[in-house]
Amino acid sequence: MATARTELTTAPPRLRVDVRLDQSQPLTAAEAERLVRLLAAAINAPAASSEELNLYILHGPEALRVALEQYRAVLGRVTSVGLVPSPQFDPRRFTFELRTAGERVSHVDVYQETLTRLHSPLLDYGFRAERFINAYLRAISSGDAVRLSQVLNPDDIDFPVGRAREMILAYRQRYRVAATIRGEFADVDEQRHIIRMRARHMTEIIELGFGDGLIGIRGP
Repeated sequence: MATARTELTTAPPRLRVDVRLDQSQPLTAAEAERLVRLLAAAINAPAASSEELNLYILHGPEALRVALEQYRAVLGRVTSVGLVPSPQFDPRRFTFELRTAGERVSHVDVYQETLTRLHSPLLDYGFRAERFINAYLRAISSGDAVRLSQVLNPDDIDFPVGRAREMILAYRQRYRVAATIRGEFADVDEQRHIIRMRARHMTEIIELGFGDGLIGIRGP
């Protein structure tokens, strides 16, 4: 006897999502200055919350945390914030100076593209410089020439493993590098696009060049 089979087809559940996109407000000089003053306040007050600033940093909270520490190292305390006049006015970009009592100056750009962002050498490259120098020193400390050649590959240009091996030997002959050594921030030269790092407990400065999203050891 044949048995009739009835198949029940269940329609997939429907989920409705309403997305509301607020029309972006044009960036104004006043709003740009407010954001830069938030940055200055975060530099001056390490214990204060920088949560709002995180929304305006391209590489996120960790990049901001590292940059703030580096700013404190080179600036100490920011005493004034000023708009830098531009001969070609761009309503989506403003440049500001952070000044100290000792007349040290650092520049910060505020851009409005899809989102509004704060940009500067330390905000964009400071945390990457820290990661780069530590990877560089770890490869030297461990004697890993292959890894060192990978670290030193600028923009996918092969760095010879043999040359990396020579660098490790020369470095160890000079400094007897311990496996636990780490790098630390020393200074930034905004005009020359250089972030200076050093191996902790050593006096040698290592210059890292930055630009176009890349960072690497600067040649002589």
